[in-house]
Order: sequence, then structure tokens, then C-alpha cells
Amino acid sequence: MKNSKPIAAWMRSRAKARIISALAAMMLLGSGLALTSGSASASSCHYHQSGNHWVCITPGAFCPKAAHHHYGLDKYNLKRKYWCENNNRWRWEPRK
Repeated sequence: MKNSKPIAAWMRSRAKARIISALAAMMLLGSGLALTSGSASASSCHYHQSGNHWVCITPGAFCPKAAHHHYGLDKYNLKRKYWCENNNRWRWEPRK
């Protein structure tokens, strides 16, 4: 019975750590949901080809072979153009 106090203290510290990590995760998820709910156009935007260009691309992301040397419109601001260029790998890059 002598050892029951350190074990109980250890269990309380583990429970506190779990509660703190759960609260931190909930706060991060809550802030992420608030950010995505504010940008309705980005969440409803789907990456696809439209004629000779692509729509709803993610800047810096890999671009498919069919998009090489074509432009795409940014999913956050559909007025910004990015080009599928090979800078060591095919990615959506701003035109220089």
C-alpha cells in the first residue's frame, strides 16, 4: 500500500495531460473551422480543367501532366493566375 500514492499521483498527472491535449485539439479544430467557414468560395471550389485553363488550383501544389505550360486560377482568389511550370518539379507557380 506504500506505493499507491506515487501511482495515484502519476495517474492524476496523466489525466491532466490528456485533458490539456484534448482542449488544445478542440481549440485548434475550432479555429480551423472558423477560418474555413469564412471562405465559402474556397470550400465550394473544385479543382478541374475548364477549356485551356484550370480552375481552383492550390498555389505551390503539384500540377497534372495535362496542365503543363497552362495557367490556373487560384482557389482563394479566382482572379490570380498561376502557371504550371517545371522548377525542379511541376508545380503551380506565379508568373515571373
